[in-house]
Amino acid sequence: MAAHHGSTPAAWTIVTITIAGFFVGGLALVLGSSVGVVVAAGIVVAGAIIGKVMQLMGLGKQVTHAERASTTGGSEGLTGLAEPERAG
Repeated sequence: MAAHHGSTPAAWTIVTITIAGFFVGGLALVLGSSVGVVVAAGIVVAGAIIGKVMQLMGLGKQVTHAERASTTGGSEGLTGLAEPERAG
């Protein structure tokens, strides 16, 4: 397990917003409000977007080049295209 797994402001924010969204969705489901369920889904999606923006602002776990390469299976980076070899 990673040393900083979930211990960032971005991670805590996304979890908090997602829990609130599921709470609203559950309440809307019990009350029979389809509009409430849609609003809850919007809250969950907004939480994911806010969390990603916070990560990009530096408030989340920073992904190193080595970690990025290991998750894509090579030196493709985030684009899926092989990076050119650099002369050293």
